[in-house]
Amino acid sequence: PLGRSILGTEAHVRSFTPELVKDYMKQTYSFDNTIIVASGKLKHEEIVAQVQEKLQGFSSQNQKSLFTSSFKGGVNIFERDLEQAHVIFGFEGVPYLHPHYYTSVVYSTLMGGGMSSRLFQEIREKRGLAYTIYSFPTSYETTGQMGVYAATNPTQVSDLLTVVYEELQKLSKTLTSQEVDRAKAQLRAGLMMGAESTMAICEHTAKQISLYGTPKSLEEINQLVEKVGLAEVIDFSESLLKQKSALVGHGPVRELPQF
Repeated sequence: PLGRSILGTEAHVRSFTPELVKDYMKQTYSFDNTIIVASGKLKHEEIVAQVQEKLQGFSSQNQKSLFTSSFKGGVNIFERDLEQAHVIFGFEGVPYLHPHYYTSVVYSTLMGGGMSSRLFQEIREKRGLAYTIYSFPTSYETTGQMGVYAATNPTQVSDLLTVVYEELQKLSKTLTSQEVDRAKAQLRAGLMMGAESTMAICEHTAKQISLYGTPKSLEEINQLVEKVGLAEVIDFSESLLKQKSALVGHGPVRELPQF
């Protein structure tokens, strides 16, 4: 189910009824798996009173998911007549609670997390092989994904992927502690800027509670990021290349199957 579209299929959507939605609510929306977070000028007691009043219909039972996830890898091609070719290439990443979670975030930042990253500089700035390129780590409860997205000219798809793979391969041999420190500084700056928004504070706090049972402070997260060193990033980089890979193309991507 993790790999399915959250929109569902047309047949499924047409089959929904009010009774089906109400039954789903009763089975899955409970006090035990609901998190309420508020941020800004408010009074805690008033928020609690409103929550207790509004959520009286919630169940006290908590239904656990029966599904487990596994990374399969493979190639999927969606040929369409578009102006650009869109490509995602990646590997299985790590779950949220994995000891190398913050290592994966640092790795993604220095590899493709902004204009100073390796992929952006080598592929977009130096070679002009992509209009857009970035890497992204996505983590879930039991698995994750480390991916690279790029949009390019249809005639450059094969060259683009060749250079992406070369960059992934050579990182462990050429990475410097200065790059790691720069990536960590970029992450810390992003955390601090995110804390300026009340909505971001809410989202951050709710996510932390769902993962750890209690929110981690920015100071705690900064410390975890700071602990990531050069050796950890190199080991993580090398471990990725031993994983199954996934490749998805959308648009004029005829070159992808042979790649």
